[in-house]
Parts: sequence; C-alpha cells; structure tokens
Amino acid sequence: MRIGYCVINRCLKLRIRLKLTGKIAIIRTVNCGDASTNIYLYFRVCFIDCIMYDAIVIGTGPAGSTAARHIASAGLATLLIEKEKLPRVKTCGGALSEYALSNLGLKLPNSLIERECFGARIRYGTCSLESETRERLSVMISRDRFDHHLANCAVDAGAELIEGVRVISTHTGEDCVVVETTEGTFRSKVVIGADGVNSVCAK
Repeated sequence: MRIGYCVINRCLKLRIRLKLTGKIAIIRTVNCGDASTNIYLYFRVCFIDCIMYDAIVIGTGPAGSTAARHIASAGLATLLIEKEKLPRVKTCGGALSEYALSNLGLKLPNSLIERECFGARIRYGTCSLESETRERLSVMISRDRFDHHLANCAVDAGAELIEGVRVISTHTGEDCVVVETTEGTFRSKVVIGADGVNSVCAK
C-alpha cells in the first residue's frame, strides 16, 4: 500500500494490478493531484480486510503518539488513527512539567517551547502562595503544534498515520481486535485506546 501511494503521487498515469489473498484490484488512468488521494483511499478500503497490524493506537494525543512511536520503534506494524486533521486545536493550559518531558523519551525542539517556567503563583480569594526556583519547573507549549510533532515522530519511527478518520466501534474477533472506522475496517492483535474522555474504546 505504501509503495502504491508513492507511485501514484509521482506518475501522471498509472495502471496497477495487485493480488492479495485472492483479491484483485485494477486502477486505470490515475491522475496526480486531488485524484491521487481519492485513489489511495479507495485502494485502502479495497484491501483493508487483508491487513493485520500488530497494534492500532486510537488518538494522537501525547499518550497515543508516544505509544505508537515506541511500538513502531520495536519493528511492529503500527497504525495510528486520528479523527481530526493535524495540526488541530486542543483546549489545554499548555504547561508541560520537567517530569512529563523526561517521560517522553525525546528532546523537544526549542521552536515548540513558548515560555520556560521557574516559579509558580497560586491564588485563592485573598490568599496567595508563590514559589520560585533556579531549576526549570515546566515549559509552556501549544497543544496543536506539540501533538503534531509527536505524531510526526511516531511516523518517523515507522508508524502509519491516518487523519480525519473516526472510529465507530471496536470489538474482538476470532483471532484479533476489529476496529470499525469511517474509512473501513482495520484488524490488529492489540488496540490501545488513547482517544480521550469520550473514548469509543472505553464504551
């Protein structure tokens, strides 16, 4: 699938005949541009029942993308699904502690750091508590750029990312976990639900 996608983007016209577990698809006169994306989606849906991933991760928040990156780094076939198009707006205070940074397992580019924090002030009514240190306590980031960066790191590690795809349901099959989405059906040995408070997996 990945090879077919690359070729479609580079050629003006293309005829593909692929056979996979008894299924045959023929694509004729494929034009570059917007049409290439449509053909790629058709190609994926046509063959999705034949694909078995080692792991499917739902959600490209910090937890989901980090999990996908570690799994893909181990050489396992990993699919990362995001319902929105990245980068996407995410409501969040934006503070990332040094402890959280240390658990990411990667160095955060300076371009993503908007402010460094060396202290904190907490107010409640007329009461106020202030603390200041020499060591950095946290950094301020924008979740849209931060999450996009983590998702790209997962892709660089070998994970496959699909965006703008909503998960409809998940259920166990005979020998796998089946994930039904708006783009088709995906199968995996393991599914990690990192899709937030309104998680489809949790239901």
